[in-house]
Amino acid sequence: MALFRPSSGEVTGFKVFFVLVVLYGLISCLAYFVIQMKFITPLGIDAPLGRFSAARAIEHIRVLAEDIGGRQVSNDHVSVMLPSSG
Repeated sequence: MALFRPSSGEVTGFKVFFVLVVLYGLISCLAYFVIQMKFITPLGIDAPLGRFSAARAIEHIRVLAEDIGGRQVSNDHVSVMLPSSG
């Protein structure tokens, strides 16, 4: 004895709903790849200054990380957390 036995109309409705969900997912993936992957290319270092350039951003981060050197932190909260060196 089954506790829940759906009628044929409910089964058809679930099948249609499932097909629509799968179709929506496929169209969403297709739209994502077409919009995001095919038409957007990172701008080089010679891009106009008014536009964002991934190459300039990476170069700026490299300068901050390597060329400037270490940074000294002076904060009372940090010094409480760090062990004393003396």
